[in-house]
Amino acid sequence: MERNNSIQIRKIETDVIKNFVNYAKMNGSRNANMYFVNFTKLVYSTFNIKSGERDFCTPEELSIISTSEMIINKELKASMAKNMFYKDIYQRVKKRIKEFSILMKK
Repeated sequence: MERNNSIQIRKIETDVIKNFVNYAKMNGSRNANMYFVNFTKLVYSTFNIKSGERDFCTPEELSIISTSEMIINKELKASMAKNMFYKDIYQRVKKRIKEFSILMKK
């Protein structure tokens, strides 16, 4: 059940990242397609999850990943709505994920 929810959230995230990639390209980014990988690596490295092991994560790990992806979605949407510079948006997302990781360690 958790994995199915995680798949649905990931699909939503990739749709939002697609919009962000287009946004970044329109604002001068030449490597915007790398944001798909960059956001995934950000979550995985923050929470010590190895690439390719999502299918084997515990329900708690899947919940952390899904929550991180929802944070990314909301921050991307909000920041694009404010017409922020794409590099600043990425830094805001990084900051939000870092804040979430600190909360999870308490």
